[in-house]
Amino acid sequence: MNTSWTPQQLKEIGNQLSHPKGKHGVDVGNRMHESNLSMTLAAIEQLHLMPNQHVLEIGHGSAKHLPIYFEKASPLLFKGLEISEAMHQAAKQQDSTLALEKRYSIDFQLYDGKNIPLEDNSIDRIITVNTLYFWKDPLAFCNELYRVLNTGGFCVVCFADKSFMEKLPFVQEQFTLYNDLIFKDLIKKTDFNLQHLNIISKEEYVESKTGEKVLRKYYIACLHKPPYLEHV
Repeated sequence: MNTSWTPQQLKEIGNQLSHPKGKHGVDVGNRMHESNLSMTLAAIEQLHLMPNQHVLEIGHGSAKHLPIYFEKASPLLFKGLEISEAMHQAAKQQDSTLALEKRYSIDFQLYDGKNIPLEDNSIDRIITVNTLYFWKDPLAFCNELYRVLNTGGFCVVCFADKSFMEKLPFVQEQFTLYNDLIFKDLIKKTDFNLQHLNIISKEEYVESKTGEKVLRKYYIACLHKPPYLEHV
């Protein structure tokens, strides 16, 4: 652990990770993009995207990974939701080039982190990476995810394991930590189909926000809204 970090600095890192603000927030967002990219790519693979689908990403950050979606399938109707004004503006700049081409439909919105501002049964695929720790009411938010999903659609939730997260010095009271069993216990209380809950476990070495090399274990959970449809 880097002992040069003061408690206040570590708290600020945690605050910026949960809700990036200002120029410092943009810098943190860019670092998050780099450190989380492998998780993001692995999660996108599990979406099994097909042309003309409605895709929602929650907590997209700077959205520098946006072109990857359209490399997987095109055209797509992409929506992004953020609680951070700094990340919202960064993402809007990121999509300006893609939006010039008619085959790209991209819409970034701010939201309150609780209520998803979309109609029932309107989204085919949902993805969210490293936001689970900050859900204020996880059960209510899962119900929101279920509500906006089309029948036969699914949601990919990617998150780092509790045993990894609790060793990071900046992880404090604003984080709620999960492993696969804790996450399953949450999903048991929702309308998602546990029978078809698929949780993939992965490990990799990464550089932490405080500059250390650490082994990160993470999960990619795929939640299905019945009726269950096999991938094409």
